[in-house]
Amino acid sequence: PAARPGRGGGASSHSRRHTLHAPTVSATAILDYHSAMTDRNETAQAHYLEAMRLYGEGDNSGAVAVFEAALEHEPDWTEALHGLAMALMHSGELDRAVEVGLRIVELDPDDPFAHTSLSIFYQRRAAAAEQAGNADEARANIALAEEEGAQARMLSWQEELKTNPGAPPPMPPPTS
Repeated sequence: PAARPGRGGGASSHSRRHTLHAPTVSATAILDYHSAMTDRNETAQAHYLEAMRLYGEGDNSGAVAVFEAALEHEPDWTEALHGLAMALMHSGELDRAVEVGLRIVELDPDDPFAHTSLSIFYQRRAAAAEQAGNADEARANIALAEEEGAQARMLSWQEELKTNPGAPPPMPPPTS
């Protein structure tokens, strides 16, 4: 067959093309994901996967509804809670995103992603408060964002120490 422009041609470039685009995923990551999914209620799994599809397509309100359906079957499923929180944030429902983020931290206080997400939610709430002319609320949310960000950095560093005992501690955020 004729080579397509920009793609190369012939059998050797064909196999090379597929090799270059193959994702690198560790066997441990695959087993962890498989374990997390097989331990779940099948209905919750189906809802979760559909919600992730909707979220990936930018249908945040649809994703919120379907994540909530998954959580009706598995209310403490932190992966679904993470998805719900992010879809809520992207839907502009910042207060609900914070509530869900706090629930994740309640379930798994050592999850650095939960603290990072909360930091982002608080930053967005601060921006909204500032836009509305509420400087005190903006400052309060910035303080919460900085606190959650610091917690996320500390937890990530503690995790890094497990494989890299000489890892330097996290730096404090720059002051303005």
